[in-house]
Amino acid sequence: MKNPKLANRYANALFEMAEIDGKIEEVFADILLIKSVLKENSELKNVIDSPHIPVYKKDKVFNAIFAGKITNISEHFLLLIIKKRRVPELYSILDEFVTIYNTHHNIKIAKITISQEIDSALISKIISILETELKCKIEVQLTINPNIIGGIIIKVEDILIDASISSKISRLKTEFSQNKYKVSY
Repeated sequence: MKNPKLANRYANALFEMAEIDGKIEEVFADILLIKSVLKENSELKNVIDSPHIPVYKKDKVFNAIFAGKITNISEHFLLLIIKKRRVPELYSILDEFVTIYNTHHNIKIAKITISQEIDSALISKIISILETELKCKIEVQLTINPNIIGGIIIKVEDILIDASISSKISRLKTEFSQNKYKVSY
């Protein structure tokens, strides 16, 4: 069962330890490495999620994979997660750490949806405009969705800019269906 409060507590504790030791960037790199390893390896995900595999075996698996590749803070944190039997929440803890890191560094994620591949110079221009308007650093998650027909959809936190052709067609359909001035012949 996912527990967002628990994930937030563990992620905050890890961030504070990294901040005290002056190793925020190193721990952030470790978190990204751990996330990518977990994402790419479905067998490891099965081992982590299995309640039938004992804690000491999970500990050995993590040591074999990450020993010498991550900082001591991250290594001790993983061991703590394993010992406290919080491994099923590890994914949400790692995601929460990234969120805390982004907030601390004034980074916002812009989810941009386009209908087809566009020039990287245009994306850079969009990022520049967003950074100027929102006064923060922008990281982009680009999605190509041909169903929007054309245009662009930009979502940054609770801001939504929908300039897609499909949404304009939808609005026109709604307007025409609610037309009060029907001509009768």
